[in-house]
Amino acid sequence: MNRAYHKALYNILECSDLPDADYRNLWGDEITWAERNSGRMGWLFFGTPNERSTAYPPRDFYLYFIQPFDTPKYKDDKLPDEVQLFLSGIDEAFKTYLEHYAASIELASTASGHAKSTYEAKTGGFLRDMNKWLQEHQTTAFDIIYVGRRKPMMEWVKGQSLRDRAGLSENERINFRDMINTIAGICLAPHFETLAPDYPTFSVLVTGRNREHYAKDAIRLISGGNPTRQATAVLDALQLLDGDRITPGKSKYANHILKRLKKKPQGQVVNRSEIVETINGADYLEPSSYRLETEWVAVLLAALVYSGDIVLAIPGNKFDTSKLLELASSSVDDIAAFKHLEQPKDWNLPGLQSLYQLLELPPGLAIEISQHKDGSISSLQDRIAEKVGILVKTLHSLRERLPFWGGSVLTEAEAEQNKNQLTETKIFLESLQAYNTTGKLKNFRYSAEQVRAHEDGLKQLASIQKLQKLIAELSPLAVYLSKAEAVLPMEHGWNEQVKSAKAKTLLQLSKESERSKANFRSQITQRLTELKNEYIRIYAELYAKARLTQSEDKRKADLLSNERLKQLQALSTIDILPDNQLTDYRNQLANLKTAGSLSEQHLLNDPVPNNFGFLPINEDLNVSASTKLNNLEARLEQMLKSWLETLLDNLEDPTTRDSLGLLNPQDRSLIDVFITARSLPTPVENDFVKALRQVLQGLVPIEVTNDEIQNALFAQGSASTVGQIKQRLDQYLTNKCKGQDISKVRIVLK
Repeated sequence: MNRAYHKALYNILECSDLPDADYRNLWGDEITWAERNSGRMGWLFFGTPNERSTAYPPRDFYLYFIQPFDTPKYKDDKLPDEVQLFLSGIDEAFKTYLEHYAASIELASTASGHAKSTYEAKTGGFLRDMNKWLQEHQTTAFDIIYVGRRKPMMEWVKGQSLRDRAGLSENERINFRDMINTIAGICLAPHFETLAPDYPTFSVLVTGRNREHYAKDAIRLISGGNPTRQATAVLDALQLLDGDRITPGKSKYANHILKRLKKKPQGQVVNRSEIVETINGADYLEPSSYRLETEWVAVLLAALVYSGDIVLAIPGNKFDTSKLLELASSSVDDIAAFKHLEQPKDWNLPGLQSLYQLLELPPGLAIEISQHKDGSISSLQDRIAEKVGILVKTLHSLRERLPFWGGSVLTEAEAEQNKNQLTETKIFLESLQAYNTTGKLKNFRYSAEQVRAHEDGLKQLASIQKLQKLIAELSPLAVYLSKAEAVLPMEHGWNEQVKSAKAKTLLQLSKESERSKANFRSQITQRLTELKNEYIRIYAELYAKARLTQSEDKRKADLLSNERLKQLQALSTIDILPDNQLTDYRNQLANLKTAGSLSEQHLLNDPVPNNFGFLPINEDLNVSASTKLNNLEARLEQMLKSWLETLLDNLEDPTTRDSLGLLNPQDRSLIDVFITARSLPTPVENDFVKALRQVLQGLVPIEVTNDEIQNALFAQGSASTVGQIKQRLDQYLTNKCKGQDISKVRIVLK
């Protein structure tokens, strides 16, 4: 009956999931120490305390399920690590299930074939009945005996929430095994407190199954990895965190290890056996107080490596702050199985002070770092990042050799030399970015001489920055002058001055001896500013020359509305008159633009103000706009006189007289008045123009151009005799008038 009871407990307690000790009725078990949110390992035993074998090492607790039938006599030593569970609340139904279960087990063990299968089936049925009964009566079926006191199981839970202790939500139902372990944990809590009074308290539940994983997460975080909830909880429980900073100096657990190391003379190490003590086959740090498992020891060691307080030696390797990433990739077991701890080398104060001086920070801050005052580390890293950023941009600009005014300030050789020197300084500064903690700075590997070797690189960087600043200041003037140079006619004398100033400026900028002079910037600026001011003066003069004044603009308007222009426009439909002259005249008059209110202010920022649309290079500046207007005024009268003479000459020509007789009396009268008066009517009416066209329609206008005549008379461009000229002109006119009545042909010059 007792064997059957224990076999049923094996199933309902899910002992198949527990570590098997290869000993009858003994399994490893873990109970949660709720006050510290951590699991403790012990033994689960089916039987009385005196039946348990002593061949297996003691653990933190023992759970005994005492035989309920013919219970063996045993001495209860009332030990604080023992919890005894006694089945006391059974009824006849359970007893019947258990009897049948025990009988079927016995019969199945001796039967064979079909009978054996039948008994085994019955065994399963009776076991289910027992399990169901135990689940239904689990809160009333057992008494617990602890330190000599026997009480019903639920009496031990008074004043506490079983559901909260088990970590269950409102909708979850506690199973038999969790209930037993939770209540046993309530009983054993004072014992655990006595066993490890200084054990850490975790904010997440730590068990034997996840302890190594959580420790690995914490070590990754120490080495610079991403923070996880578990890693942060571990570091916080081990007192390694101050806010979000890792500070091993504030951890009593880490300081316990450091004290052992500091007691050693310089050059001696602390072996693992001096840190970790083996108790009943399990390794702990300070088992009488901290009782820290080796996984947490591994985390503490990683934190001390991070802070630079120790050098950790494991078989085949050593770790200091420079090898944190490699440490993080090692297994927790390998770290926990370390060989020894070494004291790190002394602070490299000369090198650190030189570093702070190099970066223009107070060298006294290096001494503060050696005293574990890490407030200046962020300033140091900010300055390093700033310098690296400037170096990256400067090296990029050196590829183009500092472009300025269409040229390059540096020669290829100078740019290459600067790039090599600045690249070395950049690599050095980038290597310093790894020294971002006190521990890493304790292992600073550069000597003072090695640090000072990069002073020239930073001086060169400052020199190039100064040159870049100068170029940036001069560039607006250079851009202005380049744009202005493209605006003025190429032959203008000012352009030659700009070319000369450009060559001289680039030459001076390329020489360190020149650009380092105190008054260099002011001299260059003055030279270029004078050129700019001269351009403004020239532009304003040319603008005034190419534009009409307001009074001249009124004269232009008067010309456009002049009666003579209207007379010419009315006559322009007559074929023998050169209407292209009128078109050209109108275009020239329209192209005359009036000056706006241009001032020096308009030209200060842009050599070609947008609102004025004046590009000297595109303008005819040989003759002023005023002169052009005067010429057009005179030309109007000349053109009217020429057209008048053409009309009169053709009307008086004998070939047109017959045409006059064909006009009606009214139109004939208009023409006769014109011929007699030898002046055009004002205004020129359509009837008059119509009468002229009717009279002159028999005339054949032949258009010729200056280019045609020149090509005809001087085909080869060489000198010709008078006879040759006469002959060529005659031939040209013959060809032009071929097929026409010569008496009616009128040559019109286009």
